[in-house]
Amino acid sequence: MADQPLFSVIIPTCHRNEALALCLERLAPGAQTLPFEQYEVIVTDDGRETTAEAMVRERFSWATWTQGPRRGPAANRNHGASLACGEWLAFTDDDCLPDTGWLTALTEAAESSVLAVEGAVRPLGNAQVDMAECPVNTTGGLFWSANVAVRKDLFEAIGGFEERFRIAAHEDEDLYLRIRHHASVQFQPGAIVYHPVRVARLCDTVKRVPVNASTTALYYALNAQRLGVRRFTTLLRWLYKPRLVAAFRNLAHGRPKAALVEMVWVVYGNILVLREWASYSRQLAVERTSHVP
Repeated sequence: MADQPLFSVIIPTCHRNEALALCLERLAPGAQTLPFEQYEVIVTDDGRETTAEAMVRERFSWATWTQGPRRGPAANRNHGASLACGEWLAFTDDDCLPDTGWLTALTEAAESSVLAVEGAVRPLGNAQVDMAECPVNTTGGLFWSANVAVRKDLFEAIGGFEERFRIAAHEDEDLYLRIRHHASVQFQPGAIVYHPVRVARLCDTVKRVPVNASTTALYYALNAQRLGVRRFTTLLRWLYKPRLVAAFRNLAHGRPKAALVEMVWVVYGNILVLREWASYSRQLAVERTSHVP
């Protein structure tokens, strides 16, 4: 295909039209240092009450809008990827602001022998305030889905994002582990996107603990072998030590609400993780047994 773009930029969205518009403005023809003919933009929209279709068609007609499957961000990204024409899939989020040289920096990696790249995610705002939420990545090794790129053939070969992750948590780490089984991942610090810092409400964060615990349990159950979780005690240590360290660190830096959240995980959330992990592990063992010829 002579006119195949190098990149397909996949942006999952759901009820955030204002933020999406700012993101798309950073990807408009002429906004990136990479020539526009070398990339396409696909907006895959999980909106239910409203969608971004009219806005995209009226203000950003150069982008492709598609209705998402409404099964969470992992499935939404996979849907966008299924429509992509590019050699590479570049993922960012609808509330992110790509730097003008974002795609050019990714191109430098794409032209080497690597098959997957993670870029830098920098905060817009003060990420150190109490209850601040922002996926910061300035040194690599995190593979946040706000700024990653994968060759499409590799992405398809490993099955894309795991769609059993129904919320935005751990689905990118799961993909990272599966990619690393086949290829190395390069960190490209010059490929920058900016992510807004949001200050969460304590009550809302605590209410999300059960669903986040279930997702965490799924991650460890799916990747037990890759992570080396061979014993219950190993998982126990991995769950509790970081939470306790984070709690004391937050207290030391004047973030009492964030410290309280960590203690909620210590006394409640991690118990849910362990219970759900055992359940998922049993389910996966049954699935593996049923697939044995």
